[in-house]
Amino acid sequence: MEYPFEDYLNLFFNNDGKRGSDQYFEDRDEQDLLESKLANNPALELEMIHRAFTHKKKYWSNFSPYQIGNGLNYIFNSSLSNLGFCFQNETLDQRKRLESIAALFNLISNSFGIAAGQNFSPTGDNSENDSLAHINETCYMFWDTACIPHNCDEKTILACLDVMKKCARSSNFEVVHGALHGLGHLINNSKGNDVLVRSAISQANFGHGQRSDILRRYAEQAKQGQIQ
Repeated sequence: MEYPFEDYLNLFFNNDGKRGSDQYFEDRDEQDLLESKLANNPALELEMIHRAFTHKKKYWSNFSPYQIGNGLNYIFNSSLSNLGFCFQNETLDQRKRLESIAALFNLISNSFGIAAGQNFSPTGDNSENDSLAHINETCYMFWDTACIPHNCDEKTILACLDVMKKCARSSNFEVVHGALHGLGHLINNSKGNDVLVRSAISQANFGHGQRSDILRRYAEQAKQGQIQ
C-alpha cells in the first residue's frame, strides 16, 4: 500500500495538543503501518521529514502551534519514535538533513514558540492550562530529549548549534530558555566546538526584569555544562 504525503504529515503533526504525547500511543494500527514503512526506508523517512519541514506556507497552516510542538517532540524524542535517527545516518542525503535541521528554527520560534510563550488562561480552564504547561515543558526539554545532535557528524552538530544560537536570540522567554538548555548539554557533546557554544550562550537575548535574571543565571550554568 502506498501512502500519500498528507498521511505522513498527519502522522507527524495531527496531535490536537490536549492529550500530549500519550496521543501517539493511541489508535496505533494506522500509525504502525506508516512508521514501519518509514523504518524500512530511511531515504523515504528523510524525504518526508524534509518535505514537511521545508514547505511551511504550503503545509503548516493546517496545524496549530500545539500540534507542531508535539510533532517535533514526536519526531525527535526517541521515547516516542525512532524517526529522528535518520539525521545520524550519514549515508542519507546530507543537503536534506542539513536543510531539515535549519528549518527547525522557524518551526520552534515561529510556531512552537507562539504556544510556548502564552501565559496561562485566567479563566480557570484546566484543560487549556494543562495544554500550555505541556507545550512549555516540551519547548524547554526539546534539545534534552532530542536524539540530535548526539552521535551526529560535525556538520549536523554545527547545524543544530546554529538553530540553538538563533533561538537563544528570540524575544520569547521559553524559546530562549530551551535554547540555553540545549546549549548547556552541547557543551559536553560539542566535539571541540565548546568555544562556539559558549559564544552562542553569551549572545542570548536575556531581556529585562525578573525573567532576565533567571536566564542570566541559567546561562552561567549552561556555560559550565551544569544544567538539568
